[in-house]
Amino acid sequence: MNLTTYDLVITGYSNKKRILKELNNKKEILNVKFMSLDELINSLSFSFDQKSIYHIIKKYNVKYDNALVYLNNIKYINDTIDNDKMTKLKEIKEEVKDELIYDNKFINYIRNKKIGIYGYNYINNYQKNILKNYSYEIIDNPKNNYEHKIYSFNKIDDEIVFVLSSIYKLIKDGIDINKIKLINISDDYLFRLKYISELFNIKINFKSNRSIYETIEFNNLLNEYINDKEIESSNKSILDSFIRIVNKFNFIEDKQDKIDMIINEAKNTLVESSIYDNAVEIISISELNDDEYGFYLGFTEELAYVKSRDDDFFSDKEKELLGLETSNEINKINKDNLINRIKSSKNLSLSYSLSSSFNIYYPSSIIDELNYEVIDNYKYNYECSKLFNILLFYKDIDKYVKYGDISDELITLNSNYEYEKEYDNSYTGIDSNKIINSLDKGLNLSYSSMNKFYECKFKYYLENILKIKEDEETNAIFIGNLFHDVLSKMSNKDFNFDKEYESYIKDIDLTNKDKFFVNKLKDELKFVIDTINKQYKYMSFDKSLEEEKVEVNLDRNIKITFKGFIDKALYNDNKEMIIIDYKTGDTKLDLGNCYYGLNLQLPVYLYLSDNLDSIKNVEVLGFYIQRILNSTITAKKDCKLDDIKSDNLKLQGYTISDMDKISTVDSSYTKSKIIASLGVKQDGDFYTASKVLSRDEMDNLKTLVKTKIDEMIDDILSSSFEINPKKIDGKDVSCTYCKYKDICYKKEKDYKYLDKKDYKEFLGDKNE
Repeated sequence: MNLTTYDLVITGYSNKKRILKELNNKKEILNVKFMSLDELINSLSFSFDQKSIYHIIKKYNVKYDNALVYLNNIKYINDTIDNDKMTKLKEIKEEVKDELIYDNKFINYIRNKKIGIYGYNYINNYQKNILKNYSYEIIDNPKNNYEHKIYSFNKIDDEIVFVLSSIYKLIKDGIDINKIKLINISDDYLFRLKYISELFNIKINFKSNRSIYETIEFNNLLNEYINDKEIESSNKSILDSFIRIVNKFNFIEDKQDKIDMIINEAKNTLVESSIYDNAVEIISISELNDDEYGFYLGFTEELAYVKSRDDDFFSDKEKELLGLETSNEINKINKDNLINRIKSSKNLSLSYSLSSSFNIYYPSSIIDELNYEVIDNYKYNYECSKLFNILLFYKDIDKYVKYGDISDELITLNSNYEYEKEYDNSYTGIDSNKIINSLDKGLNLSYSSMNKFYECKFKYYLENILKIKEDEETNAIFIGNLFHDVLSKMSNKDFNFDKEYESYIKDIDLTNKDKFFVNKLKDELKFVIDTINKQYKYMSFDKSLEEEKVEVNLDRNIKITFKGFIDKALYNDNKEMIIIDYKTGDTKLDLGNCYYGLNLQLPVYLYLSDNLDSIKNVEVLGFYIQRILNSTITAKKDCKLDDIKSDNLKLQGYTISDMDKISTVDSSYTKSKIIASLGVKQDGDFYTASKVLSRDEMDNLKTLVKTKIDEMIDDILSSSFEINPKKIDGKDVSCTYCKYKDICYKKEKDYKYLDKKDYKEFLGDKNE
């Protein structure tokens, strides 16, 4: 490829890097400028920066991503379409016209220059329209008709092993690793490829798909910036990126606006990847050269190439009027280009798998058009990785031990590797000083971490000391946060339900399915609030605390804090109080298990009530959960649906047994309309099902909570994290839903067998 005839070469980063490396090896100097196609088109038309984005966000009160959509589409403005969408774009362009960036110097420079465009599958109509006034030509590899084999596998791991084994053999045969390329590595393959490539000791330069906003380092820097502290970090790459991003928004005076823009920019900025000098590179098929060896993975209908849909800002009908390619045209172009590139690539292997851990795939329809041989009986030959062989061996041993399965692999591997028949899963201990040193920023405790600790100390160690759990933003968490937020404001004098509900969801990206669900939930939450307001009529409380954060200082030789949030506390001038915890899921009410440190959530609220900053010396008359979203509704004869739902919203928990006090909590207590199961018989005694506690029992419950917290702290600081799941009356209360079963390898001997307790036995009412 002769580039000396061009003044400007338009190509991608990988091609540019390869070309420059070849020139350097030949000690040649090329007087040519390199650019990407996007850079060229922006330089010949116009571009925008953060000022324009911020301008649109503030002017139209839209989200960052929506502002980008508008600004990215103003380049298509013309008078062919006359609708609200085009009118909006014209209005936006007028708004930012003084901020758009025109590179007139470059336009003048390039006017008489010769441009070579290399390595792009397709130049679209918009780009052609920009380039038509300039001298350019497409540099393409010669068209060939090579034949290749396609390898079919049942699982992604098998496909990856085939590719890595093939790469291993190429390197063994003397092929430079820098001449070996991976193509079409989707997110479905990324994690397993990273893991298995390490077992094969094959270095791959992975492109980061993680934003710097997701890193702990960035969030630490952001907190320092927000709190006007000195910005410092041991991670120079993240620090440099943070400073670069902050400097982009120096023109913004309002600090909160600036922080919002910094966060959005960080979400769109990828972490810099570590690059090896000699490694397999991930490229697009258009960048593969004849002297290179390419492995195209995931050649399925779902993953072979990105398919366009009619869901862009402009519809397909509008694109036709604008002279832009429709989604169907783009798909045909992409498909034809892929076929041509495959046929023109000299050294290429194609492969696909039919399933991953989460998805089912189907072979690409392009396979029939290529008419290549499909091989589905590839056998791994165990020559490439001892580590991987040992992993296979132990996986097959596991199947044999559990199910009696003997595979051909096991027979082969058994003659080469020795099975270590005994495995001791016992926790062997850690120097307590190491634990204390790891907690240099302090130990934060809560009901949640406490429950994990008493379910199994090793579970606590994995999640709260090693911190191996990944936070997940699930629908359940979103719903819980939404309901809690609105409920926390319902006592405000100027409370407006619709306004608060819409305010919470307006900045959250929702799919159409999510929007439908959220609208349905709105009616449910409205019903909940109306019902709660009716319940208040039976109570003698005129004050409330909402979302009250409580912190208890329990410092030892390190800083220790027990934290909790009280969703709602209702109280009066006599400092009599009830505590309510809202739940969108199921929570067990079982004071019997408190003896073992389990199910202490409601008792923890009693303990926290003694440590409130806003009100001291309160007397708690009741503590409850309120299930504000029930997943199931049980039909009752002759009952209306609203009555059933109201019944489900009754408070569930424990009430003071003092007859002089209980009417403050519930004036209908003799046959309660607001507290589940509470009632008084004609002889004046409570019904058996009524959950009532004496003052002494409540005080003893608080003491029990404090004792369990102290015991937990002692064990943590002495690094006592043995595997000790619990079975109470034979029922497993620790492992059923545990995410760490595959780590601890628990055995039956590890279980602690406990007897069910009646809370009356250990709380002890002194008046009885």
